Amino acid sequence: MPIAHANGIELYYEARGTGAPLAFLNATGWPVEVWALSCLPALAERFQTIAFDWRGVGRSTWAPPPYSTELLADDLVALLDALGIDRAHLFAMSMGGRVAQLAALRYPERLRSLVLLATAAGRPEATSNGVPVDVALQLGEHGYWGYWEHHLDQEFTFTPAFRAAHPERIDALRRAIWAQRPPLALYLEHIQARRRHALGDRVREIRTPTLVLASAGDQIERSTGNHVEAARRLAAAIPGAELALVEGGRHLFLWEVPDEVTPVVAEFLARH
Repeated sequence: MPIAHANGIELYYEARGTGAPLAFLNATGWPVEVWALSCLPALAERFQTIAFDWRGVGRSTWAPPPYSTELLADDLVALLDALGIDRAHLFAMSMGGRVAQLAALRYPERLRSLVLLATAAGRPEATSNGVPVDVALQLGEHGYWGYWEHHLDQEFTFTPAFRAAHPERIDALRRAIWAQRPPLALYLEHIQARRRHALGDRVREIRTPTLVLASAGDQIERSTGNHVEAARRLAAAIPGAELALVEGGRHLFLWEVPDEVTPVVAEFLARH
């Protein structure tokens, strides 16, 4: 089992392909297995892809809290050190996008570029240390497994057409998450770390070449806001950042229309 000793813990990782290193940064509490169902296999034909489990998730160390996006950024760079990688591109989804922003501020010399997917900069100041009401209600009503069943069935995740045509792909994603899920207490800690992320206007200090990517259909309002509007704000704030909106899909567009994502990302990475 590929394990790297990094930042005082063990991080499970999977590496594929050859070429410039491209690290995949997961959504909140998601394990490495989800990427095989998205565009990682296609990108591994052009790059050396490195996907890994966050601390507290899957086969990485279930380290005790507190967690923060700063700590996870430190874990990322320690993983690069352990693998002998000087500089890497980052492909960063949701929570991973928040970590990537901090990595760009704290370790700019270690990064080639950023691809920030369905993410935001967080508030100017941390205003919450709790779990969102909708998450608490779903866990209370459905339990942990029921929460994941319900989570991927919500309106914001996939379009109705995809849901009707490919229920097996959604079920495969659900099973991949559940098979290497974090303990519930550590999943909640990851949620709190995401909500404590308060980079705000500091994203204007990022100088790493950046692509902000979202689905044009990811506009259903939630506690995290409208992701298309968030993408526009993020791209406008980071100097020189590019914005691309993929047609098709909703928040989990990386699993609904991966073939639309791969060429956009590959073209951007090739320029950096």
